[in-house]
Amino acid sequence: MNSTPRVSLIMAVYNGEKHLEASIDSLLGQSYGDFEVIIVNDGSHDKTPEILKKYLQQDKRIIIIHNENNLGLTPSLTKATAQAKGEYLARLDCGDLAHETRLEKQIRILDKNPECVMCATQVHKIDHQNQIIRTQKAYMKKSFSKEILLFANPFVHSTVVMRKEAYLKAGGYDDYFQCSQDHNLWTRLIFTGSFQLIDEVLVDSRQDTDGISFKKAHKQTEFAAISSTRLLEQLDSKATNKRSFEFGPAKFKGENAQYHTFFKAFFALIMSPAHLEATRISMIRPLVSSHLLRKSFWYCSWEVLLKTSAFLLLGSHLYQKLFTVYSSKRYGA
Repeated sequence: MNSTPRVSLIMAVYNGEKHLEASIDSLLGQSYGDFEVIIVNDGSHDKTPEILKKYLQQDKRIIIIHNENNLGLTPSLTKATAQAKGEYLARLDCGDLAHETRLEKQIRILDKNPECVMCATQVHKIDHQNQIIRTQKAYMKKSFSKEILLFANPFVHSTVVMRKEAYLKAGGYDDYFQCSQDHNLWTRLIFTGSFQLIDEVLVDSRQDTDGISFKKAHKQTEFAAISSTRLLEQLDSKATNKRSFEFGPAKFKGENAQYHTFFKAFFALIMSPAHLEATRISMIRPLVSSHLLRKSFWYCSWEVLLKTSAFLLLGSHLYQKLFTVYSSKRYGA
């Protein structure tokens, strides 16, 4: 292995003795070998330290960071990335399993596409016995729409490999986000380049009732809504600066750019049904609040319902005609 590895694999663990060895073994067994593994022991009080010590003695590619106290996932990931030497940062949560060719295939994509800053894969959801519960399929067209991130996080954190340079340019993980730190990062990383998805299961993600996602589902939604609101404001700002924003033949001008951005995202979601599983309905409320769209919540909700119904009943072609006439009269397009 080179003195400077191309990939830094990042993991944080808190009391993960049950599945830690399996996760580490899946990383060390990769067909692509030019990497380091940085594992943060986040104040564990089970057998995690002993397990990590064993692997540290067995493989020189492993680096262990010990937190004296439990700091949480986001600060631990920030610590790990600060020590990463690789050109690429790859994630895996404790308990999840990387398939043997995962890194090989993702690095190949990133090497061939310099404009791509993040590559993700499909996942199997597995139980404690490594039995597949279901396949969680993300959906992505050739060009990924930023607006989708207003409503959903299509990517499983453990499947991601990203360019470290882009990660730093985007500001890295934000320690404010105790949950949904990945979604928050994507909403900033997407402005540094493109995302790509390998339509193949290369990671098994453990559905663990002891995990962060299960215990803090409500918190995750709250933090995701904050990220979505910030993203909406950024998209609005770019649209307002252009003074007009096209949606098919319809145009929205000036302050109406905010109104358009929301609907562009909403209909992008409708036209990609595979995203619906990941949709967080509660995130829609802050996005249609009066201070963002300058309209009342109930008024916006009524319009969303009316336009959604029209789209589903009439189909995209007739709806576009109706929407164009409506927009022309209302916004002077």
